[in-house]
Amino acid sequence: MNEKQKKVVLWISVVVWMGLIFMFSAQNSTESSSLSGSVVGVILHAIKTIFPDIRQVELNHLQFWIGFFVRKAAHASIYFVLGILVYTAIGKKVSRKKRFLMTVAVCFLYACTDEFHQRYVPGRSCEFRDVCIDTVGALLGIGFVIFINWVRRIKNGRPWKEAVRDIRIHGILWGIAGVIFVIVLCCLYLYLGKNILVTTKYTMKSADIPEAFDGYKILQISDFHSKKFPDNNEGLAKTISALKPDIIVATGDMLNAAQDDDGEVFLELIPKIDPDIPIYYAAGNHETVDEVTDPKSAGVYFEQIAELGVVRLDNEKVVLYKDGESIDLYGLETEMTYYRDRRNPNFDKLKLKSEHIEELIGPAENSRFVVLMAHNPLYFEAYANWGADLTLSGHIHGGMIYVPFKGGMFSPEYSLWPQYYAGDYHMGDKVMFVNRGIGSSGTIPVRILDNPEICLITLEKLQ
Repeated sequence: MNEKQKKVVLWISVVVWMGLIFMFSAQNSTESSSLSGSVVGVILHAIKTIFPDIRQVELNHLQFWIGFFVRKAAHASIYFVLGILVYTAIGKKVSRKKRFLMTVAVCFLYACTDEFHQRYVPGRSCEFRDVCIDTVGALLGIGFVIFINWVRRIKNGRPWKEAVRDIRIHGILWGIAGVIFVIVLCCLYLYLGKNILVTTKYTMKSADIPEAFDGYKILQISDFHSKKFPDNNEGLAKTISALKPDIIVATGDMLNAAQDDDGEVFLELIPKIDPDIPIYYAAGNHETVDEVTDPKSAGVYFEQIAELGVVRLDNEKVVLYKDGESIDLYGLETEMTYYRDRRNPNFDKLKLKSEHIEELIGPAENSRFVVLMAHNPLYFEAYANWGADLTLSGHIHGGMIYVPFKGGMFSPEYSLWPQYYAGDYHMGDKVMFVNRGIGSSGTIPVRILDNPEICLITLEKLQ
């Protein structure tokens, strides 16, 4: 085969591989997910075998991130091959610099068209971050070819001194590229951790749930902190409405205290949600701080949410009715004493007792199913002893940085590795669900492997 024929074969290989990429991109979300899902399933099975005591909420979280990386690794790998094919097809007659730039340009532009194509495939989306991942895959492919060619030249008798000098120059260039890649990857982690919303579903099973409330859906949002997604929260509102919950509960920190935040972002979100879904609200520490430091502004904010139909439960109870049966929903708002203050050396000695909860909101009726909104999960034992069958909390932001197999790292209570950071916790037949929240604030305003979350809790009556 002469050089011209080789060239034709190589470019045909490029076109065929591009066609294969196009074919994968044409798969709808169900078909695409089934391919990656089988790989994720094998990995999760191995994890459950090695760590039999792992909590389901951690498995769910790992499933999301493993699935994400499997899909992105698939993206990078097919463009790794494309980078090799294009760089080889361009050939040695072109200078290495031009060859490199031409290959990067071809792969980048094709990745752009590929993502644009996915915009019109059901369930798929057009994401610039995927273009970046694809281009990185192509760069790795180019680097692989350059390395192989370098090894060949040494085998063919090229002097070591020249080879070493060549690898030093390329080593510096690839080192710079590596640093840029790490920076981009870190930025990507921070972006993904703060901007990809996940929906966590949990089923609360109890014999005390009335028959009429079997299948009743409670959607919990927490620690919103005036979060504004790139689409101005349109997607968040659509996701909430599409889940068709019976009620929505907001368990505190919908705004940021002492930051000139008047809660406008949350006020703008409420009208975007299906107006037929009742919303109940219990304040967290940020609203409580605002009521102390700027009572006028806080008063205006709560008046505005009331005008929008939101019901605040300020140490109050509401009875929820369905088909002649009912359950109780309480909102607990404690004093700031029960949130950690670094200036208070006696905090560790302070413990919220069930007796004080009763002083604030009255006794729970043992004969009824009781749901309690309580922002701070630190006092689960007190909530359970008071009589809450299901406690809905937030405050911890999922630990801000999630470490697989270990848990959330930081707590707003100024401690490491908080006991209650996310998911469901049990104390006898009592359950507390801790929401990771949506926004971020405070000393460490980051989320790494810790996505914004809304929770859908479905009640199920045990027969």
